Amino acid sequence: VVPLFADEGLAHPHVIAYSESERRYMQYLFKKVGLQGFPMVVPARDPFEGRAFAIQCAGLGPLTPNIVVMGWPWWWRADREKVVPPFVETIHQCTRLKKAVLIGYDLKTLPTFDSKPMSGFIDVWWIKHDGGLLLLIANLLRKHPIWRRCKLRLHLITDSTTDPALIRARMLRLLALINIEAVVGEVVSVDSDSMLPYMNPSDVRLENQEFAPVFTTDGLTAPPPEPGHEGPESDLADIHLR
Repeated sequence: VVPLFADEGLAHPHVIAYSESERRYMQYLFKKVGLQGFPMVVPARDPFEGRAFAIQCAGLGPLTPNIVVMGWPWWWRADREKVVPPFVETIHQCTRLKKAVLIGYDLKTLPTFDSKPMSGFIDVWWIKHDGGLLLLIANLLRKHPIWRRCKLRLHLITDSTTDPALIRARMLRLLALINIEAVVGEVVSVDSDSMLPYMNPSDVRLENQEFAPVFTTDGLTAPPPEPGHEGPESDLADIHLR
């Protein structure tokens, strides 16, 4: 996001030149770290407004990004009133536009492109139906030479009305179906009230079930259950990737 001064417009020569220099610098950084992408520069008078423009306008036609990557504002304690509301509103805006949000925390501790190969586990915590994207990203991460030696370990969070053994068995079946090599670690049962913040409204869940396949224990897909006939275990036991 390129800042605009009070006496400058989008067509101001200084704004055009500065935007182009920023775009070229981002291209240089992309090439330096071996990243393929298209840098985008958005001039705006307010950083939050610029982020909103970028989230809505990035892409070309139907080829628009469905994931927004943000950094954690580690300086938020210094000025909560100034930092927190725009940060939260940006997340809300991504949610309204049906985009996933990835927030990087303390990224300076992560290995860089020239680091030595890592070993150990990449842990993925699957809460309700929100773990599919994390599992996919972790699997893609293992394609990189730095993370290739790491193993995927999946932890499942379910409510207390479900059978942990059934959840584990169906997740293992799902991993086999989508050809992702991972181990299922903990299956943690919590009370239903604790799961409410991670649950979609009923109309959204029904819409998701209408367009997403449901994997059953025999490896086949089954139509979603009729409203009111889901049963106590169907919401979590029929795990699917959105």
